[in-house]
Amino acid sequence: MKRLILFSLLIAISSIFINLKGQTDHDIVVVVVYATDETDPEEPEEPEGHRTVSLPLTCYISKATGIKIANFSADIQSYVIITPDNSEIIGEFSNENDFIDFLFTLSGEVKIVFITEFSNLIGYVFL
Repeated sequence: MKRLILFSLLIAISSIFINLKGQTDHDIVVVVVYATDETDPEEPEEPEGHRTVSLPLTCYISKATGIKIANFSADIQSYVIITPDNSEIIGEFSNENDFIDFLFTLSGEVKIVFITEFSNLIGYVFL
């Protein structure tokens, strides 16, 4: 339980906002996302208490250049925006540009989920 709380805190703290030279406050965000294997039915379940934590991936979300995820090449099938406590889906998109346009209209903290064929990428954005 302590690990879960610490991991959640790490995710929340690791999600950062960056203001680049020449960009306005809401032109680009940098998010640390973590891959989950929830959509992979072939993946065997790990014994309780021995869960492997995925490595963080740096995700750049920009109005000008779209979404770039370092060291990740899978196609994103769906883009989801959720309240941080998972209580409500704010928006779900199949188009990257629609997702980005909507994301930058929001303020505060939101959870984002990128759904691919074999994994989900999850991170938190502070706008």
